[in-house]
Amino acid sequence: MIFGIYFDTGDRIFGTVIPDTYSGSCRVRVTVLGREVGVFPTDELNQGARDAGMHETGLVNFSITEEKLPGLSKFEDLELHEADTNLLLFRRLKPGMISQKLLRLETQLLPLWRLDEAVKHRFQLYYRGIEALGRSGTTQVFLLPQESIYLSGRILVKNFMYCVDKGFKFITMIRDPYEELAERLLIMNKIEEGGLNPLGERELMNMREAIEYAGSLPLDDEKAFTRALRRMPTDVAMSLANPVVRQFSTSTLDEQPSQGGVAAALDVLAQSSLVGLRAESEQLARALGELVSEDLTNISLFPTFPKVIELAEIIRRSRHCDTILEKDLELYGYVLESCRKAATHATDSFEAGMSLR
Repeated sequence: MIFGIYFDTGDRIFGTVIPDTYSGSCRVRVTVLGREVGVFPTDELNQGARDAGMHETGLVNFSITEEKLPGLSKFEDLELHEADTNLLLFRRLKPGMISQKLLRLETQLLPLWRLDEAVKHRFQLYYRGIEALGRSGTTQVFLLPQESIYLSGRILVKNFMYCVDKGFKFITMIRDPYEELAERLLIMNKIEEGGLNPLGERELMNMREAIEYAGSLPLDDEKAFTRALRRMPTDVAMSLANPVVRQFSTSTLDEQPSQGGVAAALDVLAQSSLVGLRAESEQLARALGELVSEDLTNISLFPTFPKVIELAEIIRRSRHCDTILEKDLELYGYVLESCRKAATHATDSFEAGMSLR
């Protein structure tokens, strides 16, 4: 879906919504304080969209006016969504919203959406899980003209590095690779049982063998679980290998990181405004809170699961997965060392400052 709101003069909003289907049509739902106040069709001609072959009829524009929606100019808490998909198209800038463009690079399979929800009211536009929008949809949100935007997603960032030139700042949290693998296996085990599924359709196809493998794992028997790790099929191991370095250095889901993958991932991190460790999540939350002028010291933003810690320790002790996590372990080591040096420097600077008083 391609969309854009060209202007909002208070008493008139004008924009375009082009559906994914060539001959389809869209409807724009207007809400105020979460309550629907109107639904408007895209019934105005966009000759350029028609001439470019983007839509059969070119009827993809819409206008909302004071005449069509009485009180339009007075609605401060106004939002526009595409009616069928519920995709956010626009919301009005309100007092307290900040002028920044942030992209939180999701590196974990189980997304940290509590963190995203805690800051969304500070931004005019907010999209979480942008990988679900597909490549064209993700490109669309990076090209939005608004200056107050918050995005999060587990995207292959190499495909979207142009977003830096569009003013986006990266926020990244890196996790112990053993813990991330343990959580992924646990989630995939639940997917096989018909439970929680954070994977998109294409990922689901790529990870089918890994999901079947995870579904067969004896998670409550350490010895049997360790044996199963040792016998992990090659195809499964390849699909689970180095997820973070793969995310930061490759262009397709099934591509394996090259020899320079860790260096490429470090380059992405070097361009990040904030980099933190999941093990020290409160520090990243505090830094993000300072960036957006919000108190984010609530530890519940980062849930912990005892079973993940238990399985991670088994995986760590077994050493059977060290090869498939080699690049992620190397990257984690660099980030861990960097964060510790930064913490030591901050402590030394504080102590030096105190000694001068």
